[in-house]
Amino acid sequence: MSNHRVLLMIFFSIFWLRCSLLAQSSSSSNQAQQSDEGISTGGYTVHSSAELGYRYTSLDGSAGMYDTLVNLQTGPRVLDQTLSMQSKDHHGLLFDNLFINSVGWGGDANNFLRVRADKDKWYNLQGSFRRDENFFDYDLLSNPLNPPTSSPNAPVLDSPNLFATWRRMSDVDLTLLPQSRLSFRLGYSRNNMTGPSFTSVHTGTDGLLYQPWNTTVNDYRMGVDWRILPGTVLSYDETLDYYKGDINQQLSPFEQALLPGGGTVELGLPIDTKDRLPCAIPTGQTSLINGSGVLTNLACNAYFNYTRAQRVRTSTPTEQATLRSNYFNWLDLTASYSYSSADMNAPLKEFFHGQHQCHGSSDQASARDRDFQLLGIPHSGEFQLHRDRLDHSAWHRDLRCSGLFPVDTAKFHYADRHHHSFQHIVQSELEAGRNRTGL
Repeated sequence: MSNHRVLLMIFFSIFWLRCSLLAQSSSSSNQAQQSDEGISTGGYTVHSSAELGYRYTSLDGSAGMYDTLVNLQTGPRVLDQTLSMQSKDHHGLLFDNLFINSVGWGGDANNFLRVRADKDKWYNLQGSFRRDENFFDYDLLSNPLNPPTSSPNAPVLDSPNLFATWRRMSDVDLTLLPQSRLSFRLGYSRNNMTGPSFTSVHTGTDGLLYQPWNTTVNDYRMGVDWRILPGTVLSYDETLDYYKGDINQQLSPFEQALLPGGGTVELGLPIDTKDRLPCAIPTGQTSLINGSGVLTNLACNAYFNYTRAQRVRTSTPTEQATLRSNYFNWLDLTASYSYSSADMNAPLKEFFHGQHQCHGSSDQASARDRDFQLLGIPHSGEFQLHRDRLDHSAWHRDLRCSGLFPVDTAKFHYADRHHHSFQHIVQSELEAGRNRTGL
């Protein structure tokens, strides 16, 4: 660690120690008692606290592995914050009780916010927000470990499966008239993940693919509780789940070369010319790519283009009726009935444009794939019917028994509908492909 970093750490340590001493010296016993009892304002008793700080990070070595395992960066932070307000007489204007707590804001990889509020006889509200940064770059995973003796020398410095996404999760639940004979419940949850990532595909050679993530789950909840008798509640719940997945793939440049007549080709991740990956150096040449950046062997496995797109959409509505009763002091009873269905659409489009040269293959067609395209429109669905729970427990003095009686469960799956079309074009080598495309 350098001297100026050591001095910086000492400075911040002295600064925070001085602030702590000043705060302690200025405090009195009356102020401490007031802090414990809270502050009275506007008919509320208020407690609040905030913890601020600064994180300093000194790193030597692999930044990718540090972010994979630790991922705590330098900068100011709101480490913890809490606010609570309680109405003294349950006659607050908008709420009787309020609680807010948050942790990790300012740049940490994981942080959250929680809120609770209620108004006597009117509502109960709970909400939360969480955000997580997911970073992965273990550079040896899926790494072809290209040897330095290959020509050209193309080391893979990061993992071909690098992953750097943000997940944001939100939950809100509201209960209206919670103490009434008839109460209502509303809820919403959202789970969203976005960010870049990489993967690879093997078609002759391993091509590096850029794979941006964008997935979202939306969950809507509605319910009603009816207290039909003392100790007896009949509930109805409706849940709507929707998933949206947009994870597409496209060819990412790693080791590119020019063609003799113009145009660019991607050779893929493994570059080991001694083992003929993606092909051998031709006789009379010293490298697979010459000093002008032109490819010297036109029989290489290579890519002009590769894309894969699949938009997944699912919907899952669920209905449930529940009866809970302890009307009789010797009997507890719970019964439920639910119905659920699911529907999925996932249109697929995959396209490859390049050469797949299977060395040693006697089948000339399979050894000279030039283009293929796959189109599909899969669709499936199912619905389930559950009458699967009848719980009861009964007791008399010192004797108690309980049981779970499944009534029946029905599951129906209607036929999937798939439509695929496949196009396959064969050419001899990259030179032929270049002539066909006019490159």
